[in-house]
Formats: sequence, structure tokens, C-alpha cells
Amino acid sequence: MKSTLVWITTLLALGLLALHGAEPNGHEADRISESCVTLRGEIRLAEALSKLTATGNPVVDLRPRLGQEVSDPLLRLDLSDAPFWQAADAIAAQAQLRLTPHMDRGSGLPALGIQALSNEGIPSLIPTAYVGPFRIRLKRMTATRDLAEPLADKLVCILELAAEPRLEPILLRHEKDCIGYGFSNKRGKASLSAGTGVIPWLGQASLEIPVSLPLPPRADPVLTELKGSFKVLIPTGKVTFRLDGPKAGLEENRDGISLQILGVTFSPSGTQCRVQLRLRYPEGSLALESHQTWAFERNRLELRHRQTGTLLRPAGTEIGIDEGREVRITYTFRDLPESRLVDYELLYQTFSPPTLYPLEFSLRDLPLP
Repeated sequence: MKSTLVWITTLLALGLLALHGAEPNGHEADRISESCVTLRGEIRLAEALSKLTATGNPVVDLRPRLGQEVSDPLLRLDLSDAPFWQAADAIAAQAQLRLTPHMDRGSGLPALGIQALSNEGIPSLIPTAYVGPFRIRLKRMTATRDLAEPLADKLVCILELAAEPRLEPILLRHEKDCIGYGFSNKRGKASLSAGTGVIPWLGQASLEIPVSLPLPPRADPVLTELKGSFKVLIPTGKVTFRLDGPKAGLEENRDGISLQILGVTFSPSGTQCRVQLRLRYPEGSLALESHQTWAFERNRLELRHRQTGTLLRPAGTEIGIDEGREVRITYTFRDLPESRLVDYELLYQTFSPPTLYPLEFSLRDLPLP
């Protein structure tokens, strides 16, 4: 039994397609695009951050909680319809700040954190690639030379992959040879520690991906290229169901998803209510393994009082996946006697069927350690 967080998602409809290699229609991926912002002339940092937030991407100033000085410098920017990540990095570079993908403590949702520079480096010097609403950075490089086992020599690159905070990617799909590299006299394929498969992303502000490749020759000053190809399973929007109370048998269909209340039961004391729901998808569209219940832990169920608008949220959940078609989720409410059910309507929120977003990047001339 797990506590349910707000704004959860359902690895639905096309989720199984992502795991088995089928491709959704290309126009679906086109719906996932970058936010843009215009910032021109002299502007204070606070106002620039406000403009970033206006794109739907929460920005959190982490400096107060870290005990850092909260300055508001005057910036001079010339950004016209600039993509979100490029604009954010330009602001950070001028204001001498560091951007940190962050899970906000209040909402439990992704946000972009800002803080003062540390010893990790100047942001403008960190190798970075932008792909639509995604940013890929090379955060660290570690060279290991094993004198006892020369074949164990390797160079490990840590990639940070972040999406705009308004988006909540579900998982990252990768193939065995999805990362390529180049030295002065050699090209080849790197390896990911996770091998071939998927990396869960939901509930994390960003992913750190270790990539291992052979140790380059000592004479090489740079890694000439590090390129890769991933696919991100990402929702195109959210769906809200509204049912006339938690009553067994009620059903609603939206965006190809069917939500049905299978049953409502009470504990012997009559104060603990369990509401069992079933989410159904088109046949063959939900090839998830039964252990992948993490994909549903962030769905949102609320009971709203018809008169006062007061919201009741569940104290816990139990999730089961019937591979191939449906998901059953049981929500437990405390201090909710049967006599009060008639006072509430049921609200349920999940993501629309996700799409696979092709993510190809290239980083060049990377200084070697």
C-alpha cells in the first residue's frame, strides 16, 4: 500500500507500444514542442524568472533555503521567441546562477531550481545540447586507468537529461548501441550501465545517465563527439473524469480511456471506505509488466463535497496491472462513513495516452580530464 501523490500519471494506451517497439503516429510527437519566451532590453532577474514561469514551467528560487544571498541583478537580454531552456541558460549565465532540475517539496511536481554558483563550474562552459523541450548536459567525466587490468581502463561520462518542468516524462527507452563516440583516430559505440531497455523517469526532475567508453589516447585533448539517440515516452496532456459520486457501476469514457467504479466497500467500523476503479484501454495497448505499478502511483483521485467544495484525498492505494488491457486501483479513504457518500462527487485525473518522442543529440569537442 502506498501513499498517493498528486498529479499522477498512468502509463496507458501507447505505453506498451513504447516497450515493444511500435511507433505512434508522428503527428502525436509533434504536439510535444518547446515553450518560447521573449526577453529584450534591461530587465531585473526577478522579472525574467517570472517570464519563464509564465510559460507554464515552475521556477523555484532555492537560494533562501540554502542560505545563499538573494540578489536581483539587472540583466541585459536580447531573446526573441527563444526556447525555454536556451532562455533559462542565458539568464543564469548573466546572473551568475546555477540551474538545477528540482522536485518541488510543496507540490511534489517538477520545477526549475536556481541557486548560486558552486565549484561545479560555470554553466556556460558545461557542454549542452537542446532538443525541443529537452536539455542534455555532460555533467561529469571520470577517467580510470587500471594498472593491474588494462582492459578495464575506461572513460565514464555522466549525462543529465531534463525536460521542461511542465512536462512529466514517463520513461526513457534506449537500445544497446544508442550512444556513439569519436576520438582523434577512433569511433565506436559506448555502453549504458542500464543495458537495453527502459529507465523510469516519472517522479524525477531529471535523469543522470552513466555512459562508459574506452579510455582515449593520452595525446587526445578532447572527445571529438558524443552522440546519442533515445525515445522518451511522454504524455500529450491530461484527462479529468468527473463521476456523480463513488457509486459502483458508474463509468465514463474520455480520450479512448474508460474509467469504471467496480465497487465501494467499508471496514467493519464503517469509517474506512475503499473505492476500487478500473482503467481500460484499447485492446493490445497496455503491455506493461505487473511489477510496473510505479507508472500509476501519481494518479489523482479526489472526492469533492457538493456544497462546500471540500476535498477528500485517499490515504493509500493498491495497484494491480492485468497485462494487455487494464489496470485496477483501490483507494482507501479514512473517516468517511457510508452515510456521507451522497454528499460527494468523484474527480479523477490522469494523463492522455503518451507518445514516443525521438530524442537525438550531439555534443562535440569535450575537454578530457
